Amino acid sequence: MEEKQLTLAKASDERSAPQRPPSPNAAPWLVFPNGQGRKFQSFYNPCEPDNRYCSKSIPELQGKAYYHKTSHRGWLIVIRDVQDNAQYSVAESNLDDCFLWNPVSLETVQLPKLDRESITAGTKLSSKEFYLFDLVLSSSPHNTSSFTTANPNHDEGCMVFLHFKRVDNIEDDDEPCNILVFCQPGDKQWITKALNVSCYSDNDFDAGELECIQSLLCFKGKLYAFCFDNWVIEIEIQKLWQNVVVDRKTHYIRSFKVQEADFPVLIGDGYKNGEVMDCWVDSGNEIFKVHFNCSIRNYGRVYSTHNLRLDFSSLSWVLLKNLDDHVLFLCISMDTGLSRKCYSTSTACFSASDMDLERGCLFYTLPEDETLHIFELEDSDTTAILPCLKLSTPWFLPTWIMMPTTVNR
Repeated sequence: MEEKQLTLAKASDERSAPQRPPSPNAAPWLVFPNGQGRKFQSFYNPCEPDNRYCSKSIPELQGKAYYHKTSHRGWLIVIRDVQDNAQYSVAESNLDDCFLWNPVSLETVQLPKLDRESITAGTKLSSKEFYLFDLVLSSSPHNTSSFTTANPNHDEGCMVFLHFKRVDNIEDDDEPCNILVFCQPGDKQWITKALNVSCYSDNDFDAGELECIQSLLCFKGKLYAFCFDNWVIEIEIQKLWQNVVVDRKTHYIRSFKVQEADFPVLIGDGYKNGEVMDCWVDSGNEIFKVHFNCSIRNYGRVYSTHNLRLDFSSLSWVLLKNLDDHVLFLCISMDTGLSRKCYSTSTACFSASDMDLERGCLFYTLPEDETLHIFELEDSDTTAILPCLKLSTPWFLPTWIMMPTTVNR
């Protein structure tokens, strides 16, 4: 391990300062891509004194879109050669060059090329009827030296999941509305699985509710797809591989409905007459939902915020009065339209005590807004700051990037 640390330090030292990521910190870095061709990255960290930020031009991030969730543990899913309308070009393009990148170790793990035409094989649909909606890693890659050869049994290690959503959900159409594409680093090709959820559930539900997947999370060996009206799809990751590749008989998926918590009744352009936006984030030990009541005109104005925890024993959302030691981070990409764009929400979770904070709180950004919002549950109070004062134009949706103080933490 010591030899590896020295090698990584040497690789970082060989770069000029603007090409090196900032140092690991007790909180994740908020990164705004900006400039023509997404050439620059502006980094802000809540633990930096005097709200300082820095500007970089890191080769692995130039002209690319990158995504992070808590389960990644600092690794990014990076998609190369995206245009300045990144969310849209990512959603509809071939993924000819997609890789994993660690901003601390500077390691890169190449993923297989994905031909968009292949995702609808076995259906009557065209690949143009689907767009990339979300993506997630099951865990961080722990042994990158082993990725030169594939793991034929897929019995352990990191899995990469891409969720493609159908543009139009036609009633009484037997064709899939959601396609899951996945692989493990070292694989030569992606595996495709249509999610016909109604085939795997005995529950009494409107199939349209389960077809409307809003977000993916990986948590304790399972892939969770959070759907409309508090429905959840639970997929056992290792059994998914067994079902698709080996026997097609292994039962790997189930669906269940989570009981919603009671919210205070809001008056005016809030809950009943406005827009509702839900985001999900895991801490490694818990799954949280952040419920925003927004303006009816757009998601850029939040009227109220509620934080909830998933109680697996009762299958219910528990309304929280505090977050204890959890600090949640969200970069929200949702909007009021039904655009063909990648809606993946960047997430992270850190310890309040490690950040020298007295209690847990929520940091979040909203679409088309440079502002960072900090929400305190106990006081129901939100403050806002402008983390990066001089972004080059155009600037793009930010991402939270975890930089653990140990490699492959």
